[in-house]
Amino acid sequence: MWFHLMPYTELPDDFRKSTRRLVDIHSSLFDRRRAHLMYNDFMDELEFAADCGFDAVCVNEHHSNGYA
Repeated sequence: MWFHLMPYTELPDDFRKSTRRLVDIHSSLFDRRRAHLMYNDFMDELEFAADCGFDAVCVNEHHSNGYA
């Protein structure tokens, strides 16, 4: 099986210093246009894994987390 964390990669550089935890990130940090591109890239990677012969592809389900 192929697993993809599908993280949101557009958090500010100082995020770790200015935020105590990765859950419940404020929606103002979310860029929907960038997320759309990231999601399409992630789907391409999952399709590639399937084409390479993996029996299954897996993704996480952590809502409103920077790492997922």
